[in-house]
Amino acid sequence: MKHHTSKLFAALLACAASTGAMAQTAPTFKISVTGTITPGSCTPASGNLTFDMKNINPKSLSNDAVTRLPGIAQKVRITCTADAAIALNVTGSTKASTAYGSDMEDHPAGVSTRQPFQYDLVNTANGNSLVGVYGMQFRNFTYTGGGTGSVATKAVIIQSDDKNSWSYTAKESGWNVAQLKKDGSNYVSFADTNANTTPVLASVFEGDLLIAPLILAKKDLKLTGDLKFEGGAVITLNYL
Repeated sequence: MKHHTSKLFAALLACAASTGAMAQTAPTFKISVTGTITPGSCTPASGNLTFDMKNINPKSLSNDAVTRLPGIAQKVRITCTADAAIALNVTGSTKASTAYGSDMEDHPAGVSTRQPFQYDLVNTANGNSLVGVYGMQFRNFTYTGGGTGSVATKAVIIQSDDKNSWSYTAKESGWNVAQLKKDGSNYVSFADTNANTTPVLASVFEGDLLIAPLILAKKDLKLTGDLKFEGGAVITLNYL
């Protein structure tokens, strides 16, 4: 009996040793999980924009009242390397020596603009004296992406003061609709028509930027010769 137990014990030890050897030589491999959360890189494909009002005949200007010149639109296209939600704000880079001091209502281009949303046109040769102002409005935008594939889809322009809470106004000709304050303190973004308070994720945003200019009365201008004027603003793209 003792001899049988000894053989059984030896067999168990051999089995354990064999099992240990198998465990030590079993092949293994590792996995790793990585990723990056990024809005993608967005670029204004249109680059810098120039709105040229060409030569304006003084005879076309009113002597005693302001003259609202026709609106001018330029295409804006923003492309992103991946679907992203964006917002735009703007800072006026040209400031007149004296403020215009009035709202611009019912411009023929179809916009109404209060003073914080107006940008100055100045005569730099005469101490940045005021020549006029202009309103700036975003219009006719589409977006591509956001789960809709490569099809351009109609977008609406939404506005915010904090990039968190967004509002949409359907009446395009209303006060300050789809417009930006010249001090950079508000934002516009782009939304789907069925979710018009949420900025949409997309890889392409495309539409028009409209300028609605106004020139002062001739009696308030220095018209001893050619009067060259200019205005400027810087639009900043923000990721949401």
